[in-house]
Amino acid sequence: MEKIYSDLLLNYQTKNNIAFNILKEKILSGELKPGEKLIIRKISSSLGVSETPVREALKTLEAEGLLSSVPYVGFVITKLKPKELEDILTIRFNLEFLATEIAIDNISNDDIERLADKTKEMSICVRENNIPNYGRLNREFHQIIYISSKSQFLYNLIIDL
Repeated sequence: MEKIYSDLLLNYQTKNNIAFNILKEKILSGELKPGEKLIIRKISSSLGVSETPVREALKTLEAEGLLSSVPYVGFVITKLKPKELEDILTIRFNLEFLATEIAIDNISNDDIERLADKTKEMSICVRENNIPNYGRLNREFHQIIYISSKSQFLYNLIIDL
């Protein structure tokens, strides 16, 4: 009984977190485009939640740099300048390389199998030109590696970028 309860607690998400995760996924997958305006009422309706959790999710996404709050307009998907994107990619590449080096000594056989499965699924997405699903699988693939590094601090740095 305790295990079931602890599993429920681990999987429990607030409406704010659910809205945040869905919106972040849509931004990272490219479903929501840079410069696109987000309408709180429309988002809350599509998610089936009130406007408050959506507003809180948008504020968190703004704090992460994925959104900008524009006066008299609202929240807009951030457009990165080329130099900003170059800096982020360079830093992230190096952090991911470090995570991979560390993970080599820590990764389990189960995780290696999961990586192989994700690779097969991504290949299918490439053949079917399924970009959104490919993006999701690619993030899951890399998260297996980050988690295998056993460094929460390194994981957080990479995810924040």
